[in-house]
Amino acid sequence: MEKNFYTRLQLLRKSGDYLLINISFFIAYFLKFGNDLSVFGSNNYLSFLLFFNLAWAVAASVLNTYSYSQANVSTLRTINILFRILFLHLLLVVAFNGVIKTYFSRLFILYTYISIGILILVWRYISLWILVNRAKNKGKINKVLLIGVKVPLTEFEEYFSFFLDIGIIKIEKIEIEEGKEEKILQKINKTEFSEIFLSVSNLGEGYINDIIDYTDEHLKNIHLVIDEPYLNSRHLSLARFGQTPVINLKLSPLDNISNQLIKRIFDIVFSFFVIVFILSWLYPLIALFIKLSSKGPVLFNQERTGLNNQPFICHKFRTMKLNEKSDEVQAIEGDSRITRIGKFLRKSSIDELPQFFNVLKGEMSVVGPRPHMLKHTEEYRKAVGKFMLRHAIKPGITGLAQAKGYRGEIRNLQLLEGRVKYDRFYVENWSLSLDVKIIFMTIFTVFKSHL
Repeated sequence: MEKNFYTRLQLLRKSGDYLLINISFFIAYFLKFGNDLSVFGSNNYLSFLLFFNLAWAVAASVLNTYSYSQANVSTLRTINILFRILFLHLLLVVAFNGVIKTYFSRLFILYTYISIGILILVWRYISLWILVNRAKNKGKINKVLLIGVKVPLTEFEEYFSFFLDIGIIKIEKIEIEEGKEEKILQKINKTEFSEIFLSVSNLGEGYINDIIDYTDEHLKNIHLVIDEPYLNSRHLSLARFGQTPVINLKLSPLDNISNQLIKRIFDIVFSFFVIVFILSWLYPLIALFIKLSSKGPVLFNQERTGLNNQPFICHKFRTMKLNEKSDEVQAIEGDSRITRIGKFLRKSSIDELPQFFNVLKGEMSVVGPRPHMLKHTEEYRKAVGKFMLRHAIKPGITGLAQAKGYRGEIRNLQLLEGRVKYDRFYVENWSLSLDVKIIFMTIFTVFKSHL
């Protein structure tokens, strides 16, 4: 593993990806149209191919696909990165099709993306194999020097574990001891390495400058690690104001406009599917049972806390008899206000289905922290630290907390803290694959509760 192994790996993957998306384009063309090249010229497929490459460049840039940090090669991470870029690329292609108002074969597009997915996934591992064998044959092992406190060093070892296991990387560690910082340069001078990961949180400015000067003089790469606990779960971006570098702390990956677009498209498609294929026939049946069970409207509409702490009207199937305390007192197990059909609707979570209309209106997402009554939001924010972080994104019909079993009545502070913990994790670690996982987990949890 050479000094710039990651740069070489990502460069090899990037060049291979562009070659493969073009190969996939022509594979799909010949599968659909055979050897008839007249279609290629007469139906804007040439301009489509050019945009196909441009869209890949845009999607890869937005998702930072070929960055140093994306070189981790775990199978799940590789599939997740590939799925995200393909999805964003497809959105750009659909938008292009709408702008130029030209029909492209859906079967052709399906063949193209299937080919791209398969070929690039295989290429991910072939490119790694090529560079690994090249490094081993030349006997070049990448020697990484980690300088910092014990816990962050362990995390870096875990990140590099794959390369450690196959023997193409060697890690040396220098732990920072308070009062002995001056010995660090002596130890660095005695250590053979290709690059340094240096913790700057436990060193003075003078020591950091000395180490940077040393790496500059010896032409070594250095990475500055800011291992502050309050940054561990935050998404960061670097900007410059003049010559001054500034680290921006993002509340969530959903601060990124492309991620917002991806999530919104997913919400629209998923909620539209539920409304058309499920609610279209289930809504009238539920409405009939609700009307027969008690007087009152079919839907229960209540103000709840939404994005950026703004209230919105949340829709649910009515599960209680009409009462004056519905906006103040949370339903509890055995609540006399709950109707017979309401018990079933609440236990099966069917009462939440009208919220798919909230999703279509953009007030909610399919997945996100559950919205609370306005009164409860004010109470809970005083009881649990960083409670309001859950309102940095849209509330959801289901969430990670619900998928983990935190559903229904909040009986004590421990249950509330458990919910908030999972909600914060979701806000800070959102991904489309996590949304899909939560949906399946929720379905499993609901069915399991009825067994």
